[in-house]
Amino acid sequence: LPGRDDQTLSAFAQTDLHLIDNVLTLTMGSKLDHNDYTGIEVQPSARLLWKIDSKNSVWASVSRAVREPDIVETDAVGVFNGTPNLKSEVLKAYEFGYRVKPTSWLSADVSCFYNDYDNLIEVFYPPGSFTADFLQFQKAQTYGVEPSFTAQIQPWWKLTGSYSFLSFHTDNSGIPAGYMLSGGPLETRDPVNQFSLRSSFDLPNHVSIDVGGRFVDKIAEANGYFVADVRV
Repeated sequence: LPGRDDQTLSAFAQTDLHLIDNVLTLTMGSKLDHNDYTGIEVQPSARLLWKIDSKNSVWASVSRAVREPDIVETDAVGVFNGTPNLKSEVLKAYEFGYRVKPTSWLSADVSCFYNDYDNLIEVFYPPGSFTADFLQFQKAQTYGVEPSFTAQIQPWWKLTGSYSFLSFHTDNSGIPAGYMLSGGPLETRDPVNQFSLRSSFDLPNHVSIDVGGRFVDKIAEANGYFVADVRV
């Protein structure tokens, strides 16, 4: 790669607006970046929290985030060729969540999300070429749900668990005829299902024990797997 110097400048501001004291809060903020690849990037976010009562609350958020190209994706020459003037990858994220605390020792959360991705930078093989290029032909959408809980069963015993479901869809309509995507479809690169369960014990004589397990679903290049951990 040729040598180059890059500069990135960034600033962040955020404020909380208490629309109704101890009931309704709006948090707004934005990150402002300037980089040598795509210029000025604005990444705003907003989150609304509604505390229904002492046991129930809901929240919703919307945000925009970017990932700028890097020197490999724009300047590489060889087996993988960079493409000048790439745009930043853009994510528009929408989330909704609910939390309930029915007792002093138990709380549960569930959040739903929808993510819209644009200008994804991927490696493509042009027709009849033995080298690949970094190009922006694809868009994608993901959505899912993530429930979790925490249970303080005894002062010395805490149980936590979580589950994640992810659905991934790509828009391939922008790929020209004959172009091949390296690495296979994007939908197969992330697990659909994941879950974890952990039990923590605080024992006498300053001894603590954590026992946990997690399962990760299969992806294109690997089978699903289960991992168990014990920490003393």
